[in-house]
Amino acid sequence: MAFGNVTWWVAAAALLSAGIYLAGGNGAAVSEGVAAWRWNLLLIAGVFTWLVITACVVISARWPWMNRLAGGLDMGYAVHKRLGVAALAAVLAPWAVVR
Repeated sequence: MAFGNVTWWVAAAALLSAGIYLAGGNGAAVSEGVAAWRWNLLLIAGVFTWLVITACVVISARWPWMNRLAGGLDMGYAVHKRLGVAALAAVLAPWAVVR
């Protein structure tokens, strides 16, 4: 089974980052106002970016098991590229919301 679909990778990273964020006990500050909302968005985006960049590094290592998981070397390159774009968007999103 190949997981070369970029949507799967991004959704998995988003769910994992939300889980890591909520497991840290930071979910209580959501209802404290706009500043807390921005701070929470920044933290979630940071965890998401960290997970996506980690996936990019693992994919770029070109291990045989990762190539099979990504659906081949060419699909691994495509996933790596699109995950990099998703990471850039996640880094810039909180700052765009604040401005």
